[in-house]
Amino acid sequence: MYLPFGYLFLYVYDWFRPKPFGTVAILTVTSLLAVLFEWVTVKVGVFHYTGWKIYYSLPVYITVQSLYIILFERMKREYICTKR
Repeated sequence: MYLPFGYLFLYVYDWFRPKPFGTVAILTVTSLLAVLFEWVTVKVGVFHYTGWKIYYSLPVYITVQSLYIILFERMKREYICTKR
């Protein structure tokens, strides 16, 4: 995942503190934005794929961002529990 999208995703997620439906919405929107960014970079020649299709990226982004949320929430919980 591109570093700016990973950082902005967690920032937006933490800022909104969404309920489960909101989490799905944020996952969807940010994953689509990441795919759009990837498509633009392919069109301008930054990346050249061999065997990879752009539509493979959406499930990968959703999976990676879901793992980011799980890890982020766990780290917050561990930090808060150890800080007290």
